[in-house]
Amino acid sequence: MTGTVRHREVGASADDAPVPSAPGGSRSAESIGSTRSTRGALFLGGRQLLTILLSAAAAILLARWLQPADYGMFATLNMIVFGAATVFGDLGVTVSLVRQSDEPPVGEWAAAKRLLGGLSMVAGVGGAIGVVAVWASGSADLAIWVGALVVALIARFSRAVPSARLQRSRSFATLALIETAESVLYFSIVLTLARLGHGAGALAIAVGAKELIGVAAQLWAARGGPRTKGVDGHYRSLLSVGAPVQASGLAVAATDMFQPLFIGTVLGLTTLGHVTWAYNLTLMPILLLGAIDRVVLPSLARVQEDRVLLGLLTARALRLNALLAFPVVVAVMVAPSELVSLVFSDRWLPGADLLVLFMPAIVTTAVSSPLLHAFNAVGRTRVAMWLSIAWLVVTWTIGALVTARWAAQGFGFFYVGLQVMYLPIWWLAKRDLGVDVFRESRDAVLGLILGITAGASVASSLQPGGRWPALLIGIAVGEAVFAATMWLFENDRTRADVVFLVGGLTGRRLDRSHPSPIAEPATPKVPVANGAIGDDRPWRLAHVGPFDGLRALAVLGVMFHHAHLPWLDGGFLGVDVFFVLSGFLITALLVQERDRNGSIDFPRFYARRALRLFPALLVMTAVVVPVLLLWAPGELRSTSLAAVPWSLAYLTNYLAMVVERSLGVFGHTWSLAIEEQFYVLWPPVLAALLARRSVRFAAVFAGVVAVAVAVGRAAVWLAYENLEYTYFPLHARADALLLGCLAALLMTGTRASRIELLGRRARPLALVAVFVLLAVAAVATTTAGWVYLFGMAVVAVSVTVLLAQIAADPTSRPSRVLAWKPLAFIGTISYGVYLWHFPVFELTKDVMPDLAFRYLVVTQFVVSFAAALASYWLIERPFLGLKRRFESR
Repeated sequence: MTGTVRHREVGASADDAPVPSAPGGSRSAESIGSTRSTRGALFLGGRQLLTILLSAAAAILLARWLQPADYGMFATLNMIVFGAATVFGDLGVTVSLVRQSDEPPVGEWAAAKRLLGGLSMVAGVGGAIGVVAVWASGSADLAIWVGALVVALIARFSRAVPSARLQRSRSFATLALIETAESVLYFSIVLTLARLGHGAGALAIAVGAKELIGVAAQLWAARGGPRTKGVDGHYRSLLSVGAPVQASGLAVAATDMFQPLFIGTVLGLTTLGHVTWAYNLTLMPILLLGAIDRVVLPSLARVQEDRVLLGLLTARALRLNALLAFPVVVAVMVAPSELVSLVFSDRWLPGADLLVLFMPAIVTTAVSSPLLHAFNAVGRTRVAMWLSIAWLVVTWTIGALVTARWAAQGFGFFYVGLQVMYLPIWWLAKRDLGVDVFRESRDAVLGLILGITAGASVASSLQPGGRWPALLIGIAVGEAVFAATMWLFENDRTRADVVFLVGGLTGRRLDRSHPSPIAEPATPKVPVANGAIGDDRPWRLAHVGPFDGLRALAVLGVMFHHAHLPWLDGGFLGVDVFFVLSGFLITALLVQERDRNGSIDFPRFYARRALRLFPALLVMTAVVVPVLLLWAPGELRSTSLAAVPWSLAYLTNYLAMVVERSLGVFGHTWSLAIEEQFYVLWPPVLAALLARRSVRFAAVFAGVVAVAVAVGRAAVWLAYENLEYTYFPLHARADALLLGCLAALLMTGTRASRIELLGRRARPLALVAVFVLLAVAAVATTTAGWVYLFGMAVVAVSVTVLLAQIAADPTSRPSRVLAWKPLAFIGTISYGVYLWHFPVFELTKDVMPDLAFRYLVVTQFVVSFAAALASYWLIERPFLGLKRRFESR
């Protein structure tokens, strides 16, 4: 079973993909050729989509017509039929013929025909003997079924060479037409005979008719070509590549027999029915990917000599597979139990958990199958062979033990763990092909997780209104979130891939006027600070991309804390990250302005700060206040409305300290107040220090005051153990801000070459700082005394070290991680996320008090990010434009 999933190797068309431009601007003829392969792939995709729709209809009808035990018997025969075809196979000659970059010699075509002709004769003689023996025993119906399977097997052998000819000539539309006719015929016969009571025999007859029609059509479509009669065979060259392919097929077939033989024998036909039913549903999206299987191998074979281009095309296929398969996973995972109950009936609910456990196979197959195609294209067919053998051994040993001990659920969890066996293939692909699976698929995986989470949350919250609307709306929301995530976070290469496929569908020719959708694998674009080795100029701050990632982690930590997730209660320390960042950035910019202009323009500075921060706060308040008046309960409404003027005046931190009561939905604005108060006080102090003393003196001043604040906070806690006195006021939290100022002053007062050298040497310190931050966040709580005695100081120092190292060396590993596009995007909208999340969290808890905790948290996060996006695009960006114009004057 498991092997079948893995070896429906699939990919995306890259056959006529433009190759990278040469230095002189010229491109190969193939780069400006027709979109025939692309359109053929789309035809095949349409054909397979039709097949999936027919399969889904058949699965629904058979599930309603048959009991699980009958379905298990039906599926067992299905496995036997296709397992037999795999065992005898075509000796791998199709792969051998298709994978060659040039047209194979005529002798190889002759050798292939002779080999497969011999197999056909063996199958025909053996099948005839079997049919006669069964007929003689008195089982006429069984004899007919066996005869149909023999016909299917002979047809399978006979169609291998014409199929290879059609693939080599890129006649994919013809293949799609033939296979569409086969699918319609197959499912028509299966459903008709099954409804008439022929049971499992319907499958055998349908397979025989399908294969017979298919081979006749392919022989007619591939007619002509060079004559191969009397040409010596090239058996060795064929089998050197084909034998491992056939061995892989044998291992797959033996693995597939685990389901009917072991599970059926040990757990019974009813359990076997549930397992095979769930497995067949899992196969459907994999079959969709298999539609373009015949396009990928010829495409990669054409460029096998150019390993760089081979890797680029393989990466394209991987990304496109994710775009095709992952939405199916989202649809199933949004509400699997509801999907099973409503569509297939309640008798199949025991298989719902198995369906969920089988879903990882779609993900791993989607990202792994193009890699196996690439290895086959270069003749390394043993890679798939050894993977199949390993899969076989593990299934029949560990899988058998787990299944016998924990039944079907144990097999489901074993199947999840079995996907780890793809890791060696991913490592080989990175080493030999230059394809990094994690980098190419991480954005799609993120979209998958977000889509499932959002869809499941919506579906669960809409359950009281009806199961069907909840399911359909949840799936629609999940798909929309997946698509939006891919559009926002996915790199330009995948967008170009989509444009390429759409261009093939519409018939647009790819020529010189259209840029190549293939680009070299990009490293994260991390703007670096000014200065290089040998530069004697002072270090100056440029835009540092990883800072956005740092903001993202900080705001996510605060959200986790406010969501009361038990495993990260220390997320409240994310505000200290914001404090250090604010001190660092503001001080660096002020010093640069003073060096550039000779002074600091305070009115312009405060105007810029106001344009950046106040409009979004004002809009958030204007939206939340009417909600409070209309829907919020009495106490939450009164405390929140009382805090409104203090929030807009940036004084809520001292209100919280003095009155010692909740600030309602505006309780989070205390940190905004601290930052605004710092913006008012620090620039004049810094200007005075720089006017009378050096930058280094200002750094000493900032460091001394930071130490004094940390010591004072610890002393106040020892004396009073009062959270309000040590958590909210500026004079108790200014050490984090001042440490950021200290780092900026030290760096701006040092040569750029020196800073870059120190940044590289401090890479281990940055990793230590990350470890310390994670450890503190995992165990800290707002009531723990050690947090106020030394914990906050440790966090502030760690953040300062990490921040300074990132600014000095934006190419380090922490910098590359923080520059990841999804993190950077969250950091870009982090101000809006922070503004909106707390009102959303507090209001949703009161509006939906009976909602399960996990669904409440998902709803809170989704609504918070939606509000933040609206704030960013509608409020913050327009005022940022005004801010930039104000700066340019």
